[in-house]
Amino acid sequence: MKKTRQWCGGLIGLMLIAVLVFTGSAKPGNAQDVIKFGTSVTLSGPGAVWGVPNYRAVEMQFEEFNNAGGIKLGGKTYTFKQIAMDNKYTPEDSLAVATRLIVQEEVKFFNPSGGVPTLASLPVSNKHKVISLSGGYGKGIVSKDNPYLFRVDPTAVEFAPGTWKLVHEKYPKICRRVGISPNNDVGWASAPASEKAAKSFGIETVSPQEYIDISGVEFSSLLLKLLRHKPDIIDCATTPGRVFALLVKQARELGYTGKIINVGIGDPNVVLEKAGKEGAEGVIFPTIFGEPLPPQVAAWKKKYEARWGEWNPISLNFSIYADSLMSCLKAANSVDVDKVKAAMENPNFRVNSTIFGLSHFWGKEYYGINHQLLHPIPVSEIRDGKLIFMGMGL
Repeated sequence: MKKTRQWCGGLIGLMLIAVLVFTGSAKPGNAQDVIKFGTSVTLSGPGAVWGVPNYRAVEMQFEEFNNAGGIKLGGKTYTFKQIAMDNKYTPEDSLAVATRLIVQEEVKFFNPSGGVPTLASLPVSNKHKVISLSGGYGKGIVSKDNPYLFRVDPTAVEFAPGTWKLVHEKYPKICRRVGISPNNDVGWASAPASEKAAKSFGIETVSPQEYIDISGVEFSSLLLKLLRHKPDIIDCATTPGRVFALLVKQARELGYTGKIINVGIGDPNVVLEKAGKEGAEGVIFPTIFGEPLPPQVAAWKKKYEARWGEWNPISLNFSIYADSLMSCLKAANSVDVDKVKAAMENPNFRVNSTIFGLSHFWGKEYYGINHQLLHPIPVSEIRDGKLIFMGMGL
C-alpha cells in the first residue's frame, strides 16, 4: 500500500490559488445544458483527509460521465460540472460556502460533506429547495424538517451493528470497549450508536465515553486514564484520520497492544505513516476495502491511480455522491428538483452504486422519513503493514 500524503502542499496550494473554487470537466455547451453540482467540502485542516478524496471522486466520475456523452433527460443531453469550495469544517465557512454555491452559483444539486457543514447549510438549502446529497453525521440531519435532503453516506447508526457483528465473529474474546470521539455533532451522534451496537454483541463499554477537541495533538493523559480499565478494544468512532492516527500512535507508545477501531471513515495510510507498521497492527477500518479487492474496487483503484497519481481507499466511499446524482436524474428523467425528489422517494427507487451495488433509502421508523441510503459496509484490518479485507458488515 502506497504511503501518502503529498497532496497537502501541492493540491491545497492550487486550491488556494483558485480561491478554493473548482469547476469540473464539462464539455462545451450552453449553460442550460450543464448540471452544476455544488460541493461544500473540507480541503484544509483535519477534515481534509476526507475532503480531498471526496472532491477527487466526484471529479473523476463527472469526467467519465462527460466523456461518455453525458446524460440524456427528457430528450436533452446534459453534462456535469462540479463546483467545489473549502468549508474548512467550521459552521461559519460552511454557511458562507452554501450561500455562495446555492444563491450565487444557483446550483440545484448540492453535496454538503460532513456533519458540521450539512447542519450549517440547512437554512440555505431548505429555503432554496435544492436536492442535498449529504454525507453528514449529526442529530437532526435526516428529518421531515429537511424534505430535500437525502443522506447518501450511511452513518454509525446504519453500519455500526454490522461492523460489531463482524468484529465479534472474528474476535469473540473482545468484550471490553472504551470510546473516544470528536466533541462535535458527528461524535455526539455516532458514539452512542457504536456503543449500543457493540453492547448488542456482548461487548461492554467499561468507561464513560470521552469526547475530544480534534484540533488537539496530545492525548496521552486521556489514553492512560482509559487504559486503566484494561480494554480489549479502543473505539475512536468518527475521529478524523490525522487525529485517529495520533491516538493509535500514542496508545501504542503507552504499551497498549489490543485492537483499535474507527467506526467511521478512517485512513489506513495516515495511520501507517504516523504509527508505523508495528503500531498500526490490528487497527480496524469499517467502510474501507482491503486486499484482496473485489473486481469493481480493483477497477476503481486503477482509474483513481491513473487520474490522481496515488491511491486513497477512502475515495471509494465518496463514489456514492455522483452515483446517487446520476441514478436520481435518470429515475426522474428530468432536472426539475421536485420531480427528482419524487423519484427518490419512490419505494422502488435504487441507487446504482459503482462500488456497493444496488442501494435503497430507508429510515422512516428511526428518522421519520425514508431519506437515508442503506448499503453493505466493508470492514478491513491492518495486518503486517497491509490493509486486509475482513468481510462485509450487513
